[in-house]
Amino acid sequence: MRKGFTLSELLVCLAILGLVIVIAIPSIIGAVNRNKERQYELMVEEIKISAEEYINENRNSFTTTMCTPNCIITIEELITAGKLDSDIKNPKTSENLNGSSYVEVTVDNNGLFELKYKG
Repeated sequence: MRKGFTLSELLVCLAILGLVIVIAIPSIIGAVNRNKERQYELMVEEIKISAEEYINENRNSFTTTMCTPNCIITIEELITAGKLDSDIKNPKTSENLNGSSYVEVTVDNNGLFELKYKG
């Protein structure tokens, strides 16, 4: 009676394992990328909600005459006002949001706000 595996049996196992890895890796990478994209969308929503709270607390600064055509709220302003955590990171890059990130506020004639994240 023999013990162990032959070389050809081990090679077949390695080939099957290699095929499974080749098939699985793109799926895993795709799932990771979709997760990062979803986290990014949630971060943008969090920033917009924070900006809405900031606007509601500082309503006099955001009127149709003052925001013509628009106003800017920087991420630093939201952090200073306590609306965002200071360590907020971009999920796509894992870096802290920099000084060039901001929310653009547009006020229409009815006094309604439209918020757009620029980062």
